[in-house]
Parts: sequence; C-alpha cells; structure tokens
Amino acid sequence: MRGLLPFVALLIVTAALRPASADFWEKKKYPEWSKKEIQKMLNDSPWARPVEFHPDLAADDKEKPGRATCEGCSGGGPRPGMPDLAPTVMLVVRWQSALPVKQATAAARFGAEVTTTREAIEFLGRREPFYVIAVAGLPPEALPGADKLKSGAVLKARNKAPMPVAEVTVQAQGKLAAVYFAFPRSQPIALEDEETEFSLRLGSSDIKRKFKLKEMVYDGRLEL
Repeated sequence: MRGLLPFVALLIVTAALRPASADFWEKKKYPEWSKKEIQKMLNDSPWARPVEFHPDLAADDKEKPGRATCEGCSGGGPRPGMPDLAPTVMLVVRWQSALPVKQATAAARFGAEVTTTREAIEFLGRREPFYVIAVAGLPPEALPGADKLKSGAVLKARNKAPMPVAEVTVQAQGKLAAVYFAFPRSQPIALEDEETEFSLRLGSSDIKRKFKLKEMVYDGRLEL
C-alpha cells in the first residue's frame, strides 16, 4: 500500500498540471466552425455576453398582454407606489469589431464560400477604425433617439478615462433591433488594463457588461 502512495500523488500532480481543454476557436480555423460554434461565438463567448434588460413600461401600455404587475407578488394584489414591471429581455453585448466575431459573422452569412467570396475577404481584411460594440435584441420601442443613445453609452478600461461614443448606428433585426456604438481607438486598450466595462443608460435601466481582456486573446493577440 505504501508503495502506491507516491504513484498516486504523481498522478494527482500530473492531472493538475495538464492544460484545460482548448476552446473551439483555439483548435479550429474559422471556416471549420460549426453553426453551433458560430452562434456561441456571437452570443456567449469572451467577446459576446448575455445581459438582462428591463424595458420601461409606458403608461398607456399597462393593459397589453405579457405585462407583469405586482399582482403576482407575495402578499396579495398590487402594491401602492410600486411600478409595473415589463418582461425581462435578454440582450447580447458584443465586440463587433473583434476579429473572431467578424469571422463568425462572415461564416454565418457566406457559409462554405467565406474564404472565396470577395465581399467576405474584403470585410475580414479591413482594419476597423473604431472599437465597435453592438447591443443586440433590443425592442425598438425601448430605443430613444440617436442623441440619447450616444450620450447614454460609455466604454471604460480599468484605470483609464471613460471613452465617449463617436458614432451610433441602429439596425433592424426582424422584430428587434441592434445598436452599434463606435468608440475611438485613439485611446488604446491593452492587456495591462485587465478588463473593460460597457454601460448604456436606457430610460430608467442600466445595461452593463464587463469583459476580461486576458480571455480575449485570439491567435496570440488581444482582439477587440
């Protein structure tokens, strides 16, 4: 029995030192990504994270189906002074300018022809002049004007001044919308900053998402 103990201890140490399984974007080139992997890159990866959003409830919207009120709260009916609650909406905050996200976007659109189609080649070869963050899945009725969107959004790297928005673009996606916020690269973000946070004020709600920069290294470099 004593003779087995050093062997067992060696196995434990070896297992602890063994590197964790690599993510699909580290094991495969983007043309080989499956549809499921493409969706994961775009919706739940180091470059794209889900976040909850509680849109404001307009006063004339209170009787519409799907609206929740405090009638379901513990203790009985509506509570005086308590606001009506709109359904929770799941959004995705995504670094649209990051190379792996661009590759997933192109692969989703062009499929097997992503490496041969001129439009895809030019899109992937273009250096993005801005950091572009997309907020996808927004109800159009929750969106204010472009000026309010622009003034309500901030990108901040740790220990650096907040970046103001340079441009805002709204794009319809079926019944929902995506808003693209462009931030200047004149204030570069580096690995030493450790993390960034994007925040957006919409009505009485704040949409916030932090990103860890060490997780956003792709093919040997920080990709934003």
